[in-house]
Amino acid sequence: MKLYLVRWPSLNFSLVRANNERDLIAILDEIADPEGCTWKVYNGPLFLDFRSNVHFEDKTNYDFLPLKPNISIQNADELAKVGPDFKLLGSGSDTMREMWEAVTKFVLPNFVRKIEPTSPDQPDNETVERCKEALVKDLRVFVETEATLHELHKRDDPKASYHKLTNISWDNAKKAGYVKSDPPDPKKN
Repeated sequence: MKLYLVRWPSLNFSLVRANNERDLIAILDEIADPEGCTWKVYNGPLFLDFRSNVHFEDKTNYDFLPLKPNISIQNADELAKVGPDFKLLGSGSDTMREMWEAVTKFVLPNFVRKIEPTSPDQPDNETVERCKEALVKDLRVFVETEATLHELHKRDDPKASYHKLTNISWDNAKKAGYVKSDPPDPKKN
């Protein structure tokens, strides 16, 4: 199986393990129409670190053996309602920073070329304007995808009807193996 780095038109990204592009499209379709997504096989550094939403206090006395754990769960009522959850943590290790750098170069290529973060201080106006310009360029695929979908929803041909019904384009559905042939041609009927 391959690990794919997927750039969504909205500048979000996903790391997805799939057998091939067909499986990748089917997996992406589980959460949204993959129209406008770009992807590549990702062989770069990988380190994902997650924090759970379990809040506890350890009151165990480690001076006595055998140990008798004394743990107080502080948010059991919340966990009983919503269950466990995990939050992705920032860049804590060298490998994780390298991974974020590689991902950012793919997801925000114009931003990376134009902006070099210099310090945590307030950036100057010129840097802020360059940042905006670069992000607008990186969001061009978002605008193009939205324009395509907007036009698609105005049409009533078989491909447009399929997309309205299933929320996946005919071309992506074909790549994912959901459909095997081209849509019927209404002119031939």
